[in-house]
Formats: sequence, structure tokens, C-alpha cells
Amino acid sequence: EIVRIAMDRTVGVLAFLDYLGRVHIYHRHLRVGIFDIDLTISGDSFPRLNVADGGAAIMVGNGQQIVILESDGRIKRRYTTHYPYGVLACSPDGRSLALSDLDSGVIRIYNASNMLLTHQRFAVDLLADAKRAQLLPVTISTSAAISTLAITNKGALAFSTMGLVCVSNLSRMKLIS
Repeated sequence: EIVRIAMDRTVGVLAFLDYLGRVHIYHRHLRVGIFDIDLTISGDSFPRLNVADGGAAIMVGNGQQIVILESDGRIKRRYTTHYPYGVLACSPDGRSLALSDLDSGVIRIYNASNMLLTHQRFAVDLLADAKRAQLLPVTISTSAAISTLAITNKGALAFSTMGLVCVSNLSRMKLIS
């Protein structure tokens, strides 16, 4: 049973994640293979799948662990977070990885090549000083989960929570040295 689907339209890489923790990779109409990445997918996990950089980086997560694959199915990196995350997003070039901390409401940005933390900030603080579009009448809460998250190659960040869409930039986040 398929849990997530992701693709990169520029080169035609398509990836599927199934409940057994396997990634199915296709390049255009040809199957590259099915790869068991030893990632537990359960009803309690938050399965995520992203394809970036023309398929050169396939990022798979379960809410606690992240596995980065090459388009041929080889594992480049495995990383376990010290917190449960809800949303995983990567920049189109595959260099930046954004995660939302479910416990604290912090958005964290990592360098995807070495999984070093580069930026972080509470989502509620980003909401307070960022451009936003209110979709529904709500009050800002520190405990609301982030439902969507996106990051561009140049560091523009967008997320939604509590009926709000927030657009910000890495320059508004705390730089981690």
C-alpha cells in the first residue's frame, strides 16, 4: 500500500513510499528498483517523501528519522532527530532541508549534505513579524502545528498554521554557527 508519492518533473524521477518502508523509484517510465531503507512506517508516524535536484536527492522520513537516497536507491545519509517532526520540506536543489518540531513549534533548517542545523526559529515568532495572508479568522497560538512547509533555493520560507499562510526568509531566523 502506497503512503506517499513525490516526483521531479524536470527529469521525470518518480518515487513512492509504501507501508513496509520501501521506496519505489522510477526514471521516466522505467523502474529503477524497490529499495528497503529500514524505515518504520506506522499509524503513529508522519511519513514524508520529497524528490529534489532532478532526482539526485530523495528524502524520506517517518517523523523521527530521515533517510536521503540517490536516484539509484543508494543511501547517502541517515539522520535521527532529537524531536518528533511533523513536516519535512527540501529546497528544489536539495541543499536545504526544513523540519517542523511538533513539540516546540520551532522550524529548523539543515544543510542536507551533512545534516548540520543552520537556522531555527519559533513559528509563532515568524508569524509575528512576517508577511502573512489570513485565510480564516483565528488567534495566534504557540501550540498550533504547522501543516505545510516549503523552502526555496534562495532561502524564502513559507508555511501554514492555524488558517494563516506565512512567508518569511532565512534572514529572519536565528543563524546557528
